[in-house]
Amino acid sequence: GVTLEAAALADPMQMPLAAVVELNGCTGSFVSPDGLVITNHHCVQQALQINATPEANLLEDGFLAKTRADEKSAG
Repeated sequence: GVTLEAAALADPMQMPLAAVVELNGCTGSFVSPDGLVITNHHCVQQALQINATPEANLLEDGFLAKTRADEKSAG
């Protein structure tokens, strides 16, 4: 659900690229002041597998926290 203009990714010294992070050998970037990080799906695949349940298949269905309470219950 994150949308970014391509021009926003052209300058590595400006936001959001100025906030690049390393995640399990992959890169990501902070895209909100609350700590939301955007990265590629394969970079978080192991975390999705660990936190998935038969009722919540995070690998296939993904996860969207609509509220802070939802975010904390995601594990």
